[in-house]
Amino acid sequence: MSGARLLEADAARLASDAGLRASALGFVTEGDLVVLAGDCALLVGALTGVPFAELSDDDSAASVARLVGGTLRVMGKDVGREEHREVLGMMPAAVAMPDDMTPLELLRWEARLATGKRRGSGALAEAALQRVGLMPLAKRRISSLGVAERKGVALAAAIVGEPPALLLDHPLQGLDERGQLWMMRALEELASRHRLLIATPRLATDGSLGAIMGAASDIVVLRHGAVVAHGPPASLLSEASTFAVTVEHGAEALGERLQRMGVALDGGPLHFSVRLKPPHGPSDVLRAAHDTGAVVVACVPLVG
Repeated sequence: MSGARLLEADAARLASDAGLRASALGFVTEGDLVVLAGDCALLVGALTGVPFAELSDDDSAASVARLVGGTLRVMGKDVGREEHREVLGMMPAAVAMPDDMTPLELLRWEARLATGKRRGSGALAEAALQRVGLMPLAKRRISSLGVAERKGVALAAAIVGEPPALLLDHPLQGLDERGQLWMMRALEELASRHRLLIATPRLATDGSLGAIMGAASDIVVLRHGAVVAHGPPASLLSEASTFAVTVEHGAEALGERLQRMGVALDGGPLHFSVRLKPPHGPSDVLRAAHDTGAVVVACVPLVG
């Protein structure tokens, strides 16, 4: 596949009604399968428009995230002007569905919304259900479907308009081993026809989540509203231990000391990641902080 960068941010500032903020995000992704890992709910919320309570377990944070400054683009389409909805199909982590409808009825409605046309909506709905393997359930009530089956309907809704790119938020969430195997097969098929943005809670090197990381062309890791690591999986998931560091003050002096020690840093200034190869370990980060007078409030592994 080719075309504009799948996702790029230039001094992008995000905010939610609940007061969560991300300031001056800057990155340009590479390739056609990009993973957003870590604290990415605010970014995902700005892309999907889904109320923030549906992106977290905290019902008190019910609000909408939005771009309030800078630029954020999906395949060259401006998120601030909502142009990206022309090219991006979306599967939120939590999807509210009308229990009294069937998957086929819901997908027909989604097809009309995606294309603006009534004619042909039935064929598009059936094709989407066929692609995710749910045609046998097309006429069952949604209320009778399990977690994996509902997620399959949500996935079909994301692809029904045949968008060139898809955003899949926590696609493995709530799935048992069998459901994860089904989702992995679906992702493999989708990757042959769509560019994929996949949001995950963390980096991983094993299991289904690790397989997604390994297949990615690029990974962006966010923590506390900042990009703390960005690069290909070969870089972020190598033998080096990657830690997310949060500094209350003294970040510049600490960063300079770590770089003199040969430690690779990414992100900043107050939230960044360090890649520690032997003989260095997290204790060396804390020792460097003590020597420079920096106050480190967190130093936690990114991969796990």
